[in-house]
Parts: sequence; structure tokens; C-alpha cells
Amino acid sequence: YPLHEQLLSDTLKAFPKAEIVWCQEEPQNMGAWHFIAPYLRRICSLADVPYAGREPAASPAPGSAALFQLEQEQLISTALGIKARALAKAHH
Repeated sequence: YPLHEQLLSDTLKAFPKAEIVWCQEEPQNMGAWHFIAPYLRRICSLADVPYAGREPAASPAPGSAALFQLEQEQLISTALGIKARALAKAHH
């Protein structure tokens, strides 16, 4: 997949104090994580880029609406650094 690495680098440099976290809805073995992680490590000079998302799985969704919602709230709260319960209260 094409990636304009210089543009991404320039964009991230505009936010020198930002904490970089990759968040995706798909399980870790799906989606863009394995593609983008090496670029982010290089651009951000990080040994590891934090991943916030679902664990590796054979299916892109858990098959239960309640479990999907729970996982969704958890990955968002992890990415944003807030408690899942606070997120749920703010949403309702």
C-alpha cells in the first residue's frame, strides 16, 4: 500500500509532545497494524508504538453485540487513556 512517509513524518513533527498510539477496531492480526507499525517506529524514533485494539482473532468481530460494545469501549479508553466507565457515562 502506498504511504507518504514524509507527509506523515512532517504531520507528526507538528505535535512534538503528542503521545503516539495506534488504535484500530479490527483484531491485531487484521487491519493496518502490521503495515503501519514499522513506519511509526521509524518516524517517531520509538522502539515500540503502543497498540490499542482487539487481540488477534480468526474473526473480525466477536459475534455478540454486547461483547463487541465492551471491546469497543475498552479499546477507545485504552487509546485515549481514560477509564472505560467514564467513557460509557459520557456517551449516554
